[in-house]
Amino acid sequence: MGNTYSILPDIGLIIEIYEGVFNREMLFNMKEIIHKDENYIPKMKILADLRGVRILPDRTEVITNLQELVIVMKDNIGRVALLTETPEQTAGAQLFAFGVELGEEHIGVYTTLSASLKHLDVDPKDYKTIENELHKLSGRNDREF
Repeated sequence: MGNTYSILPDIGLIIEIYEGVFNREMLFNMKEIIHKDENYIPKMKILADLRGVRILPDRTEVITNLQELVIVMKDNIGRVALLTETPEQTAGAQLFAFGVELGEEHIGVYTTLSASLKHLDVDPKDYKTIENELHKLSGRNDREF
């Protein structure tokens, strides 16, 4: 389905789904679109689903681009959970999480939806709503969350 997002204002959550080769344009374009959305509110929690992403061997470039984004948006970023699936995605996401100056309690890397949502301090009663939204956005009902 490509890169897409949903803002759940009642939960205070932005869900972002990324697919393909991870690059600067992918990230910055998504953030620009989200910030123009009428439902966007600074400091919302972010669940970034990176499970459909391939990280190129040059992780330094990826980290530099992510750090640049954090510098630009630092005052508008709420808690962030990066949802990964493969060891490559997890390693790249961990490098990012440790490389930004937001603190490890602010950005977490997880391989399950429930752990991601716990990090974001989401009410468990909202888990099913979020899971359904992820299914809708990804176009995949077979994916386990």
